[in-house]
Amino acid sequence: MNNPAITDLSDKYRPMKLSEMFNEMYDDDWTDAVEELSSQGIEEKTVVILLRNMVMVSPLYVLCLILPIMSIFSRSIPILR
Repeated sequence: MNNPAITDLSDKYRPMKLSEMFNEMYDDDWTDAVEELSSQGIEEKTVVILLRNMVMVSPLYVLCLILPIMSIFSRSIPILR
């Protein structure tokens, strides 16, 4: 099954799954963190900047950057398949 037009449902990093992961992170962790830090007197804008910076270095974010690049290379370089 090497048809690129068909989604591999066993791929735990397929686009829909990544979307679910980010939605869960926002619904649960992000909201809780914003509420907690804001309740401690930190300005909401500062809280959002802090959390955004933390997310930008998270393994999930880095994975989202790397996977498409790896996918492109694996199609063009046979040894990476």
